[in-house]
Amino acid sequence: MVWNYPEISKEDLMKLLRGFVDLLILASGFQSSGVPAHWDAENCRKALQWGLLFENMLRSVNSSDTFGESVRELDEAVSEMKSNPFFPKGLENLSSTSLSKGREFVLEHLMNNSTLTDKQLQAILVAAVESGDGITDVIDVKLCKRQSVVSCVSALESGLKILSNNIEPKESLEKEDKDTALLGRRQQPVELLTWNIWQSKGLSYFMSKRTLRLVSGG
Repeated sequence: MVWNYPEISKEDLMKLLRGFVDLLILASGFQSSGVPAHWDAENCRKALQWGLLFENMLRSVNSSDTFGESVRELDEAVSEMKSNPFFPKGLENLSSTSLSKGREFVLEHLMNNSTLTDKQLQAILVAAVESGDGITDVIDVKLCKRQSVVSCVSALESGLKILSNNIEPKESLEKEDKDTALLGRRQQPVELLTWNIWQSKGLSYFMSKRTLRLVSGG
């Protein structure tokens, strides 16, 4: 296979793509140092312009069968980049196909940000509308998906709170007879102690924010 797209070399395109990947990592909400990434309207606008750049480039490449080998070369280079063990798992669907929908790809990562505030969401939507035609329907779909995720997380949190309240020992019962309770704890079989520990750890896992987002599809 030979790269035959005349507008940009394969090497320069891969440099741009690596920069695009770095931008999408920031879109997750945090910098590599762990410090929250700040996304205002201007930053969102720049991110979407990156997406539009790849949209236009892939549209041009796909407009002619002449550049078919260039598309295959790009996918091969992207696959090699993704084979790096340090490549972010959240970007495993990166390909020439996803790049051809660059703005949608950017929006997906910006709106799936777990730390997203109402102000940041507004900035994203304003920047998306300003980025050009063909994005309104995508915005509607992403908003509905996010609303569904938020509703699922809220329902899970409520349910797990009820579960937690019913599982936790009632202090009033423990205070009825301190001596008897103390004796009872000393004589608890190993199986019961193990069950209590497992129950506590299991409940903590299910109530973590990360688990709630995974279960709800976020």
